[in-house]
Amino acid sequence: MANNLPMPSNNLEYEARFHEVLGRFTKPAHEMYGHLYPQLERRLKEFSERGHEVHLYYISSRYGLVEASQLVVPHVPPPGWGRKRTSRQLANKLLVFEELSTLIRKLAPHLVVLVIMPGDLPLLHDPPQGRDLRRLASLTKIVVVAPLSAAKALRKVEGIEVVEARGSRGRVKGLLRVLERFSQRTIVEFLR
Repeated sequence: MANNLPMPSNNLEYEARFHEVLGRFTKPAHEMYGHLYPQLERRLKEFSERGHEVHLYYISSRYGLVEASQLVVPHVPPPGWGRKRTSRQLANKLLVFEELSTLIRKLAPHLVVLVIMPGDLPLLHDPPQGRDLRRLASLTKIVVVAPLSAAKALRKVEGIEVVEARGSRGRVKGLLRVLERFSQRTIVEFLR
């Protein structure tokens, strides 16, 4: 890459320099990742317009948990991203579970919906490493939309609901089903 910088990956030590050099290419996270789920933002906006408070975050191989409006540098995932072993190694650096825990305590949402990829599970739920969704389930209603492999592991976790989904379209459909179900019932009915 020009300016003696490496390719943006999980090398946050160059973040300020990347923003300087790639300024016109940096975009809010929802623009960078939103193309993966084109109908998601539209549906979340409708959900928000019905009076529900919505906070959208993405899991990024570079930034960890990223708020939708945060400016991000275009980047490539590190080698092996999406594999359980690599995700487990990056979990201590990205601190996704820890950031999610802080957000839940700060925002006190009625509902947290996590749409995860197969390799994301160690970032969010890896009890031997201290990341245990059971601890967060006592604070809020948690629904996880996950592929089969992650769904099997999460079904054993008390206090969370798991929606099994195949592929990216399946994850979006699972998320939309959860949001529709939530918006058609009162919060009290949904939380039972």
